[in-house]
Amino acid sequence: MRVGLRHERASLAAMPIANLGSEFDHFFNVSAEFFRHLSEVRWTSFGIALLCLLAMQLARAWAWRNVLRASYPDQRIPYLPLAAAYLAGAGINAVVPAHAGDVTKVFLVKRQIPGSSYPAVTSSFLVQTVFDTSVGILVLLYAISQGLLPPLPQIVPVGSPAQMLRRRPDIRAAEDQLHAATANIGASSSLLIAQMTFESFIPARC
Repeated sequence: MRVGLRHERASLAAMPIANLGSEFDHFFNVSAEFFRHLSEVRWTSFGIALLCLLAMQLARAWAWRNVLRASYPDQRIPYLPLAAAYLAGAGINAVVPAHAGDVTKVFLVKRQIPGSSYPAVTSSFLVQTVFDTSVGILVLLYAISQGLLPPLPQIVPVGSPAQMLRRRPDIRAAEDQLHAATANIGASSSLLIAQMTFESFIPARC
């Protein structure tokens, strides 16, 4: 029985290790798939897309400069430092969540304009957000009216979170190990009880 209990404890202790191993396998599989698709990229088209993205960012920086010039008409606002701050913030937004790049843009541009304040610079930056939201809503309404959006996927019942968790391969493997350990404990207990019963019927020798 003690052997079965030790086997059960070892099986339970191996569950996090098996889960970690499956996560590593999934990461390496996804990475290999990513690099396989990366080798299929057409670099000419990729370069054109990057140039278009750069042009969009520079145009947005120019628009922000126009808003800032309206807010501070007496100050000279050079375009190149502002564009560099805008590109730096866009790069940070691509890596760090929660719009940390927007905070960087406001911080860098505020230092470039003498006598400016953070509320004024932030308000000028939010003008672009209002414009983007308005245009995005109009584009979405047009796509809905023209039937350009794909149909919504059908909702398939997947069960409770506990049932979804039990479908994971690592969890099912750990359950199989636990069932095997429990079966060993039951077999050991039955053998011990049979042995005790058999010994109880043996007559003692005088």
